[in-house]
Amino acid sequence: MRVIKLGTFPYGFHADEVRVGWQASLGKILPLYYNTFGDFRPTGIFYTAMPSLALFGKNEFAVRFPSALFGALTVFPLYFFAKELRKKKLEIGNWKLEIIASFLLAISPWHMEVSRATSEAIIALFLTLWTLYFAIKKNLFYTLALTFLSYLFYHSTRIVTPIFLAIAAGSKKTAIYTAGGAILLTLLFSLNPAARGRLTQVSILSDPDIKYETTHAKDLINNKFVIYTKRFITEYSKYLGADFLIGYGARPYRYTTPGVGILTYVEFVLLVFGIVAIIKKKFSALPLLLLLIAPLPSALTTEDSPNLMRAFYMVPFVTIICAYGFSLLDKYKKLIFTFLILNFTFFLYMYFRHSFIHIPLIANADMDASSYRNVGTKELVLKLNQIKGDYEKILVTGFPDNIRPWYEFYIGEIPENIELTNLKCASDDSFVADVPEKFLAVDSWQCSPESKIKDGLLIKIIEKIYRPDGSEAFTFVTRLED
Repeated sequence: MRVIKLGTFPYGFHADEVRVGWQASLGKILPLYYNTFGDFRPTGIFYTAMPSLALFGKNEFAVRFPSALFGALTVFPLYFFAKELRKKKLEIGNWKLEIIASFLLAISPWHMEVSRATSEAIIALFLTLWTLYFAIKKNLFYTLALTFLSYLFYHSTRIVTPIFLAIAAGSKKTAIYTAGGAILLTLLFSLNPAARGRLTQVSILSDPDIKYETTHAKDLINNKFVIYTKRFITEYSKYLGADFLIGYGARPYRYTTPGVGILTYVEFVLLVFGIVAIIKKKFSALPLLLLLIAPLPSALTTEDSPNLMRAFYMVPFVTIICAYGFSLLDKYKKLIFTFLILNFTFFLYMYFRHSFIHIPLIANADMDASSYRNVGTKELVLKLNQIKGDYEKILVTGFPDNIRPWYEFYIGEIPENIELTNLKCASDDSFVADVPEKFLAVDSWQCSPESKIKDGLLIKIIEKIYRPDGSEAFTFVTRLED
């Protein structure tokens, strides 16, 4: 389920994905971080993409395959971690907890969607689950080694892993050494300013509304501490609500499926029963504690909130608690299993049949149809490569992203006559300036060259690139011939 039609779905090759393939295909020894407009991204995933590109070639499947592979393999550390939890409590019914948990992870929409979308969080989670397993087994070397590796992939793990280890370790001594070692690693990684780059962009401290409130906070009740605390609680509570888990509240939209929440309705019901089982002390409370810790990095941020990627560490613990609920309702297992399969089948149908028109199905979406995954950009660079010899100069829009990564990934070095800009509308003022006779401007869909034509500007539209849902992606505008 994680590799079938992987090169086609998710539809569109998002900027974050193509940059992985672009940098990995350069074959250079990369630093620990990659700067994308101040968002310093850990480069661990770039190294995993290199052998995949060598094996499968330069295409979408090759870039996405490492995440899909590690996503599929995550059932194994989850199995062994859940098995250790089962040993702490008497087994209920004929189903083993670790089998149920692994199965639920395998068909989890949340986990599957992210697995298929070139995500470093997938690989970090795979490593962190092994870290927790070895911490329970009191193996210090593997625990700290895997902790270090997970830190090379995703920022959030550097916050939650020390807390996870302090709670999950098999003994007090192990907890001190492993959590202490993880804290030391976190501090060492934090010494690099690049490690703090993304946080400075999205944290509560950088939020404009919070800055305004704190600037005008002048009394004991309305002070900075109270303002930050209230906002943190507000953000944290979003991750425990139904709108995030089974509604349409989870963001970014490019990681969600139309008509489906990040949990199915059956999973949500099982989660509730699992929590009840923990409260009744029928199962270990450890997954619930870890689940409550998992959204902490997300609650410190406000951009794209509630963010299913930053809260991705919730997934394995939600799955285990759902397995608790499944075991508690053992006598209804055939009925539950039937509904699980029906829910999963519906998810697959929506994922593979309706992702082309994703955004219009989400009522509260605030972006243009299909623009959420850079749909049309690949077609744009292929077209530019085809017509580059027909024009003396081609001026290209930089909205929503500069197309350099796509061009160099699919085609190669950018010709001298193609100029990449940061302009949303490359045709603005281009035709009144001193430009070559054979000149082409490429506009984004948020421009209106038709209005320029009506105003009498001597230009014409020669072609448009459309998305599968019929919306415009890019417009090619040239000088009107005499």
